[in-house]
Amino acid sequence: EELASGADLSRTVGWFTTQYPVRLDPGTGGVGQDVKRVRDRLAAVPGRGTGYGALHGQAPSGAQIAFNYLGRFTADTPDGHWVPAPESDAVHPGPQPVLLDGHVLDLNASTLDGPDGPVLTVR
Repeated sequence: EELASGADLSRTVGWFTTQYPVRLDPGTGGVGQDVKRVRDRLAAVPGRGTGYGALHGQAPSGAQIAFNYLGRFTADTPDGHWVPAPESDAVHPGPQPVLLDGHVLDLNASTLDGPDGPVLTVR
């Protein structure tokens, strides 16, 4: 996605992300209905959340839980594209005390496609 017209990102490494507060209510339906409700709620975020970061930190959010879905990763890529090093925990580095945002619970999740199917990991 283009955030800034004409921005030269050719010397960047990694991916860019946005944060936007979204209220997720526990569902009373099945898992499929819950996933659809969350997907619809996220699709309704203005500008996919890109404008929120400029104002983040101006006032406390009051959110007690932070949930960060890092995306879906493939365990084996025969085409040689980037994959996390097997000896590292680069996708889920764990808590970073200097970066804590004051949440009671901080969840990081990702999906890894493996030989037995997709596996959701939450830490």
